[in-house]
Amino acid sequence: ALQLDGVNDYVEVSSRQWGFSNTGTISLWFLKSASSAMTIFSLGRPTFNDEILLDSNSASGLIFYHHHSSGNHAQRHSPHDNSVWNHFVGVLEGGFTSEKIHFYLNSQSGGTYSTTGSAAMLSDTNSRKLRIGLRVFGSGHFNGLIDDVRIYDRALNTGEIQALYQLGN
Repeated sequence: ALQLDGVNDYVEVSSRQWGFSNTGTISLWFLKSASSAMTIFSLGRPTFNDEILLDSNSASGLIFYHHHSSGNHAQRHSPHDNSVWNHFVGVLEGGFTSEKIHFYLNSQSGGTYSTTGSAAMLSDTNSRKLRIGLRVFGSGHFNGLIDDVRIYDRALNTGEIQALYQLGN
């Protein structure tokens, strides 16, 4: 597991094209060591206000968010227990005219949120930076542990999501 101190630790994968074709899935485990707001996962282009973000607010709320430079966004909120390991899976499905976000916490569905407009960035050809433990904009250092980060270029189904949860549980 990555142990991040909430001050200046994070992991960065340099900008590249991620090969999403309108669909993608992000899976990871996390355990917070503090109750402050912090970023768990961020993939985007900071100068264009264009990112996929998993953020935890100061209480026990978890936010999975996709924002596009046009100002359109989709997001899901879910409570979680800060004192135990949590497994998160976010599935993004869309294109250039609509998008759905499916949110799973500890293999349980947190629901689906849909948006229309020009929200999707998944199938364009721009390079994006990946950060684990810090937002691509440079704020929200994570304090705690992050493990088993996986990025898929397809939508995982419920059975696959439950299997990932069982692998780590």
